[in-house]
Amino acid sequence: MRALLAKTGLIVSFAGIFETWTLTLAHLSLHSLPCGQSADCDRIATSSISSLYGIPIASCGFLAFIVLSWMMLMQLQGQNRRALAAGYFLALICTAVNLGLTCYAIFHLHAYCEWCIASNITFAGLSLIFAILSNVPDTTQSPKGTDVFVTVTVFALFFLAGLQTQNLLSGHRFLPYNRRALNKASLAELVPDDSIAYAPAGYIKTAVVFVDMGCPVCHRFVTRLASTADRNRLRIIIRQCPITPPEETVRLAEICETVNDEGKGWDFLLRAFRSDSFTEEDLLSIVRQIGCDAFAKGPRALAKLRVDRDRALAQRLGLHGTPATVLINENGDRTVLSPQGYGAAAG
Repeated sequence: MRALLAKTGLIVSFAGIFETWTLTLAHLSLHSLPCGQSADCDRIATSSISSLYGIPIASCGFLAFIVLSWMMLMQLQGQNRRALAAGYFLALICTAVNLGLTCYAIFHLHAYCEWCIASNITFAGLSLIFAILSNVPDTTQSPKGTDVFVTVTVFALFFLAGLQTQNLLSGHRFLPYNRRALNKASLAELVPDDSIAYAPAGYIKTAVVFVDMGCPVCHRFVTRLASTADRNRLRIIIRQCPITPPEETVRLAEICETVNDEGKGWDFLLRAFRSDSFTEEDLLSIVRQIGCDAFAKGPRALAKLRVDRDRALAQRLGLHGTPATVLINENGDRTVLSPQGYGAAAG
């Protein structure tokens, strides 16, 4: 009975390692999480609760699961009261923290992440297993086959983690696009004077980023891009490419472009992309914070025209996903890159 519980606990802790490794890797690689249709993993992954001082919260869970798996492994070698107590309280604390973060996401962000919920269930399961083990009689020696079981389980963990790593990091660096249309497009079409832009002094490259205002990966990518623009002497041009759901994101794009009419588009964009919640009401709150009175001046016809213009250009270039970056080097060469490919190409 004790050996079966310890083996089950080891498998559960290894499942937790896999879950938190996936969350950590997706956070660091700017890759969209594989998630259910009703969930909103990317939105939570870009919120303020996803990291602490720049360190992904998921990485803390990853380390906790490693410690818990080691403590569970000790139980296969014989009962260790200190490890049982430490494992129980560590799993319990992690369950409470995870539950608090999940409640915050559900009630404040109005979203939930299936990976986070799975991690919470895993921590709770380990708490229960440690509690049961503390009441099961000790065995004086390890059961037969323990070494084989541990070896096979560890091998399976590394195999699955390797497959997931390859899956997350093998995203295409170069996005599909219409090369002929890109080469024929004039610089004025790609970099219009009335677009939201940030241009550091002496810039040598230009990143024309097509974004969906409702896309969490776009938020994270542009925010990181902005943090390195001065160092990389990179000019950033924002083009609107609303995709899903189009009615809502078109409206958000129009709000953003309207604010840009008063020359505050870049400041507004960064504030919006760094916020946790991203609804029309939230954007209008940011508009008031930066002292913009664009919405008191009537219709936003020009903003709507610019959004339509940007969408038409994206379609002509064959861009069907966001964020998509047209990188224009100092020699005039143009390349369309995914977030994963940008770092290597623009570095």
